[in-house]
Amino acid sequence: MENEFADWGLPESVLRAFEAEEVDVAAALVLGEVALSNLLKEGPKARFLSAREKYLEKNTVVLDLNSTDVAGSSFQVNDTPRSLSHSPQISVVLEASPAKATSNVEITAVPQPTSVSGSRPSCSQSNPSKKRKICTTYVNQIDTLLDDCLEGQSVLASYRKKSHLDNASRDQLVKCVIFSLFRNDYDIRVIPSKLESIAKDIHEVFRTESALTYFSRHQKNGKQVVAGRLVVKYHNLRRKLISVGLIPKTTLQEELEIEEEIVHTEVDLEEDEDLRWLSGNSRPWADVLSAWDRTHIARMQLVRCINKSQKPTEGEPMENVITSVSSYLSYFRALGTVHGWELLLEDFNQLHPGKAVALTSNWPKLEALAKIRLGSQVKFLDDGSLSFDQKVTELLIRLNQLFKVRNVSTPKGSWKVSRIEAQRSFVLHAPTEGSWKSVINDRRECLAKQGLSLQPYLCFIGPVHQIKNWKLVFNDKSSWDFESPLQALDVAFKSFFATDAAYPAESRHIWTFIQQAVYGIVCANDFKDDKPLKAYLASDLKQFAAI
Repeated sequence: MENEFADWGLPESVLRAFEAEEVDVAAALVLGEVALSNLLKEGPKARFLSAREKYLEKNTVVLDLNSTDVAGSSFQVNDTPRSLSHSPQISVVLEASPAKATSNVEITAVPQPTSVSGSRPSCSQSNPSKKRKICTTYVNQIDTLLDDCLEGQSVLASYRKKSHLDNASRDQLVKCVIFSLFRNDYDIRVIPSKLESIAKDIHEVFRTESALTYFSRHQKNGKQVVAGRLVVKYHNLRRKLISVGLIPKTTLQEELEIEEEIVHTEVDLEEDEDLRWLSGNSRPWADVLSAWDRTHIARMQLVRCINKSQKPTEGEPMENVITSVSSYLSYFRALGTVHGWELLLEDFNQLHPGKAVALTSNWPKLEALAKIRLGSQVKFLDDGSLSFDQKVTELLIRLNQLFKVRNVSTPKGSWKVSRIEAQRSFVLHAPTEGSWKSVINDRRECLAKQGLSLQPYLCFIGPVHQIKNWKLVFNDKSSWDFESPLQALDVAFKSFFATDAAYPAESRHIWTFIQQAVYGIVCANDFKDDKPLKAYLASDLKQFAAI
């Protein structure tokens, strides 16, 4: 058995499983998803699928689209494994675009080169000399595709017997279709119109099935949203392939921007197994981290599509409807643990890699700016009797003094924010626990008058030089304690990106300065709804950069 798979590089667990079930190479080439799941665990299964892909790549015909000759190989067409050659719904498509994670590939039944749209900037480097491998794809024959695999045959038999599909059969149907799209290229991209076409084909074969069950489009918060079983399964499979390293990691923007259009995929909390598991589990932590990583793209889509004005339907538990940042934090149980903030850092690090130590590295520059602007007011920075944490704490409490007072536009008009209001929305320093809650109640009332809500903020409780605990507060139910003020500030900043929460209106200038100057992150919408802020911060950013 080992000799048969000598060139496959399979782990021992796979070889032992194949030996026990007498699986040879011929059988391995046509093993379906159900059989593989019964034989192997997720990790070994992914390793096997990768090895099988490489084997097939070496032993698959390469066709010249302008002739019937076989190019570059003596391998004969009739030697192709049944899983590739038998089904008439499989055709050959030549793709000329570089094999990169940012390449957006339209799957089409007509052999035709596709290329990356030139209108979208890409951070990846291209290699024009490297051609993508030949890809096999679905070509509008659902019944034939299903008849070619055991799971599909089960779906057809069930429909013939019952004249309708149950949820289990629908899931099997979608798996067969989506897996066929990935058969020869794990990193293939499928545009919404192709999934929509497949949904219509499903209806043609299963007349009692609505195409909208499998693909639908609608408007939500002014954005086009696509949903349905095909969409969910497609994105779930991509995330799993990313999590096991079979395709490169991709950013959310790269995942959403496609050649035909920009779409926002609606996340189905019930369909996604990892999201469902995270909603009810907060341990073991290693499993939480793994599931969190696998669901990164889905959750980032979720927080960006949050409809803060949406209300749950009558009788529907509020915690089951994610309509705000608060409900997002409540829905995923692990976020409510003492280490929940680590998950927010994981998300930020995927959104903005390379910024892990930006705050620590640039803190001396922030101290230098404070000395230039505040002079004797920050002489404590040179006091050798104070610890580093004590100095950081005091500077953060005074940080608003680096900036001029500014007016803020609110839903109720213009609001002239005082220094103390700006400071309290950034770092609230309260001598006692009781005084903290009193100040927060006052702030909440003040914000309500301006048509605003309370946003995340830092809270330091106790005498300045005696503070031993630094807190990040999201709301009355969600907060975390930290052992140092710099760590609290770092997590606070990164949590805005991880949850897509807005900066507090009163201290937006402070947070935007930290974002652009300290972390070096510039976003397209930094000044979108506050044009004066750009000119307001210009000299501050220039002076910091010169230090």
